Amino acid sequence: MGFIWCDSYVLKRYKKEYLAYEFKLSLTEKDKDHLNKLKLFLNSTHPIKIYKSKNGFKKEGEEFITEYRFYICNKYFAGNLFNNYGLIPHRYNTTKLISKIPEIYYKDFIRGILDSDGTLRSGYTYRSNGRVEYQCTINFYTYIELLQFIQSVFLKEKLINVESNFFKRHKERDGECSGLTYCGALQVPKILDI
Repeated sequence: MGFIWCDSYVLKRYKKEYLAYEFKLSLTEKDKDHLNKLKLFLNSTHPIKIYKSKNGFKKEGEEFITEYRFYICNKYFAGNLFNNYGLIPHRYNTTKLISKIPEIYYKDFIRGILDSDGTLRSGYTYRSNGRVEYQCTINFYTYIELLQFIQSVFLKEKLINVESNFFKRHKERDGECSGLTYCGALQVPKILDI
């Protein structure tokens, strides 16, 4: 659900005489296996289609990016995500979503957010004094309410001892999204272990 929340949306619209709910999840070519896994999990026969898009994260000089899109027009499936979980276009309020996630699935939900809107970095840093240090960093980039939720779970699980500050990664481009970072060769593996 965390992955779906961050990378998909549901449209609600009227088509002639009936109400339609349409679930759409588009990913780049390197992540297309996620779509196949979701399709398999849902036992879906809906095709994964390829599109050329002018939106998204294009490399410099590219006019289009290739998107792999999983599209389900199913009133029960998509309507449930829209009405009960708040999976609407241009959403900022995560209260409905968080209230629906059972505590037993908090860790799985956070894993989905990390997979979709997070980064994990590790490697060696070379200091000017000649010291070499191993560094681990985990970042989440999403809405403040979700970052607050993640932080509260980490505090409750004693994975962190103090609250971290939220930040804007790209002040001009991130819109409503902010970031949250945890570092350290001890703290990050503890977080990843859950």
